Parts: sequence; structure tokens; C-alpha cells
Amino acid sequence: MFRGIENVTIAVKDIDASIEQYNVILAQEPNTRSTNGTMKTAWYDLPNSSIELVQDDDPQSPVGRFMTKTGGGLYYVALHADSPQETVAELRAKDVRLVGAPPEGAPVHNEAFVHPAAASGVLIRILPIPYRTRPS
Repeated sequence: MFRGIENVTIAVKDIDASIEQYNVILAQEPNTRSTNGTMKTAWYDLPNSSIELVQDDDPQSPVGRFMTKTGGGLYYVALHADSPQETVAELRAKDVRLVGAPPEGAPVHNEAFVHPAAASGVLIRILPIPYRTRPS
């Protein structure tokens, strides 16, 4: 089923201030930074996973709604699955609530999510192996 953590994504109010904090904590600069419309990201590569900081100034975006509701923090944990298709089928068989998954029987091409209500408030992103979420 799951093989490890791809990344942890943290929603932040001010990416520049958060980068300053994480530079101190991780003793490194972000490996990549990007801006796409209202969304800004910074990635810290670690030996077996990474940390993504994300700021989205659009209050209607998923990250913006999360920020309005919670003020920020852990947005999701992305996990590698041997087969997202089989993993989604197994989770459905266990009545685990999913979001962003295709209808039952349709192939899972890139990703699916376990709803936060099914995982103690944490959104879990299910990704195939290999998968690179960060910009190159």
C-alpha cells in the first residue's frame, strides 16, 4: 500500500517570513521557489522527502480556504503508494472517505486524497511511485 512520505506541505500566511524561520530550523535555503498566479511555494529537499511551504493569496483557492479556516499549518502529507489504483480500492473497501478520487472503477491517474475527517484532521495525498511534486 504506502511506501513512504513524498512531502509535507505547510500553508503559511507570509512565505518570506516562513522561509526565514525554516532556513534557521533546517540550516539550509529552499532548493526551489516558484510563483504561479496567487500561489507561492518554497521547497526544502531532505534525504528521503521534502517540506513544501505554500502561500496562496486567493481566499477562494483550496489553500486560501484552509488558511481562513485554520490560520495555517499542516496542509497535507503526501504518501507514495505502490499502486494508487489498488490503494484507493482498498480504502474504499474499508469505507475510508476520499476526495479528488475518480469514480469507483475509473483509473487513478495521478493522485487521490483521504479526507481530513477520516484521518484525524489531516489531508493525505496519495501519489504513485515515482512522483515529483516540486517544480524542477
